[in-house]
Amino acid sequence: MLWDGEECDEDMDKDRGWCMVIIGRLGWDFLYSFLQSASSRLDLMFDSVLGTTMSSTGFVTFTDLASVTSAASAPLSYAPEVLQCAIAPEPRDIIWTNAHCDRRVCKERESIASFLVGFGALLWSVPLAFIQAMATADSLAKIPGMQWILVNASVANFVNGYLPVVALLTLILVLPFAFELVATRYEHRKTQSDVQHSIFVRYFYYQVSFPTNK
Repeated sequence: MLWDGEECDEDMDKDRGWCMVIIGRLGWDFLYSFLQSASSRLDLMFDSVLGTTMSSTGFVTFTDLASVTSAASAPLSYAPEVLQCAIAPEPRDIIWTNAHCDRRVCKERESIASFLVGFGALLWSVPLAFIQAMATADSLAKIPGMQWILVNASVANFVNGYLPVVALLTLILVLPFAFELVATRYEHRKTQSDVQHSIFVRYFYYQVSFPTNK
């Protein structure tokens, strides 16, 4: 069983309850809501930059399937989205180095990474056009010490025919490794299947944005 939620503290809830009563008597409910929202955003920013000392993910092992089904389907907290319970993936699918990461921080980083990857897909034609322009014998001959390429016509034709294709395929082959690093090191995705899904979707977007046959 995988529990993935946000930490709760009963003492803090009691203190907030008294504060809410006092502020409510004064008619300043909106001020309390604003301060609570600002505090949660500051906590999220500090956790994403400095990291957190506590984990929001936990595992509970049951001895029978009926208990697993009940715990996974029943609401376990009166507050919405505070404690999310789901069937845990297989141990071999879990990235244990990322299992302790806070769910809110992961979601924020996924949004940022998705925006940057999508923006890169829009500009994907720029590096491809640069490769097509520079991967020629005439361009390489401008580099000091590479003038010998134009001496032999066969070598120049070979470079013009194969170098752009090889450079383009190399760039395309690097994309999955870059997406994997983003998913595991920056977004801190917690399962291998989730990492592979993100790689497949993003790689597909880059293939559609600028097909290789153009």
